Amino acid sequence: MNLFSRSLRLIMAVLLTVYADGCGQGDEEVQEEISSTAFISSSPSQGTIEPNSTITVTFDHPPEDVEVNAGLVKVDKAVVIGQTLTITGPFPPGPLVLTILWADGVQTLNYTVAASELIAIPGAAVSVGIFPASVASPPPGEHLILDINITDGEDIAGYQLTLDFDATALRYVSSSNADYLPVGAFVIPPLVETNQVTLAATSLNGGSQDAGTLATVTFEVIAVKPSALILSEVRLTDTEANFLRVSAGNAEVVE
Repeated sequence: MNLFSRSLRLIMAVLLTVYADGCGQGDEEVQEEISSTAFISSSPSQGTIEPNSTITVTFDHPPEDVEVNAGLVKVDKAVVIGQTLTITGPFPPGPLVLTILWADGVQTLNYTVAASELIAIPGAAVSVGIFPASVASPPPGEHLILDINITDGEDIAGYQLTLDFDATALRYVSSSNADYLPVGAFVIPPLVETNQVTLAATSLNGGSQDAGTLATVTFEVIAVKPSALILSEVRLTDTEANFLRVSAGNAEVVE
């Protein structure tokens, strides 16, 4: 219900009450009940979900003007029937923040989408590695910037990877999607833990070829010491949502 409609109903209620008092109806009150739609629950409410999960949201009244967004991208597979909103996948692996907007409010839901069991299509492995592969540690307090590079790519439309690091030597500062995927790629917020960070992005406009940089990661040096940087759970997909074979390369920090 929009603001104009609510205001009109309020005015009508006041006028009816005044009219009733003027006609000698005594203490009898004419009231206009004004209701708004409120969020009640979601199932699942939070936690880890599968890529092809269905999320069910319940309201106390049928919601109007519903829109669901994952980050900055509108979710098309969202259907309202009565007091229930159903949101269906597939959802990209990694952190998922769903923002539900309706005429009377907004609600945010937070999930982690689990990676599916992968069956890569046949073909040569695509190389994904950390650059530089060996780097001298800057002094404590300074930044160490690393690129996640890809070579031999063909029709690459998305990536997910986890970068493990030594938390006694480095502290994660920030990361950014680079320019390998086509312009307008949907970047999933990084999932940061004490000694690892998971990055993911998906193209909304075709795939990319050949070599380039997927992402850039910045660390702050805590201590100058030898340490390893390890890529794990590296996933690449093409524009047909097929998983590709991947060869991952690690790196080291030296004194």
